Amino acid sequence: HIWRGSMPELADESIEWESFYRSYIRTYLERDVADLINSKNLVKFNNFMQCIAARVGELFNADSIAQDIGVSNKTITEWTSILESSGIIRLLQPYEKNISKRAIKSPKIYFMDTGLVCYLVGWSSSQTAMNGAMSGGLFENFIVSEIIKSYYNAGHDTKHIYFYRDKDKKEIDLIIEKDNILYPIEIKKSAHPTLDMAKHFSVLSKNSEKTVGQGCILCQCNKMLYLSEDIISVPVEFL
Repeated sequence: HIWRGSMPELADESIEWESFYRSYIRTYLERDVADLINSKNLVKFNNFMQCIAARVGELFNADSIAQDIGVSNKTITEWTSILESSGIIRLLQPYEKNISKRAIKSPKIYFMDTGLVCYLVGWSSSQTAMNGAMSGGLFENFIVSEIIKSYYNAGHDTKHIYFYRDKDKKEIDLIIEKDNILYPIEIKKSAHPTLDMAKHFSVLSKNSEKTVGQGCILCQCNKMLYLSEDIISVPVEFL
């Protein structure tokens, strides 16, 4: 499912995956992007999309991407804005309110469709995607995008969905803030959740203005399981 993607047309299994995404990219570049950038840069923009796809779940670094593509930092910022306004990607913002001065301030990159990621990086089968070095990041991308889309479908604002990372390598994959309560979520490809996976949730307690709610590990376990009084593991199928 992650490899196939969530484009409505692909619900029809008779539609060939590669030709669909090839046509999708061509149409997107010719219809949506061509009017926004110089036509001579369309090839570089396509390379830029491939470069971004290879970085899902990573911190956004315009300088690094600009060096790889051979354009300016300003151009990368503009092109990223095009992808985000088109609904292709989401830059997830960090949570840095009253926790630590060492908190990372750069956003993380996620695509809203994992099938498009797989096409852009050249994974021609689900087995390739599952066994590749990026499989964990792809799994994380899927979870994050599905949660964001569930908010969209319910008509809810997504501005209170964050992540946390600091310079001491403490990280929380997702933080959902609601009614001044912070709900930490860790995303793991593993089917065997452990309490240690939630060890960084405690950093949120440093924020005296917010309450820390039920923590969750989203993973490939086969049933819900309380790992402690305030940490629960939840199967990804529950999304």
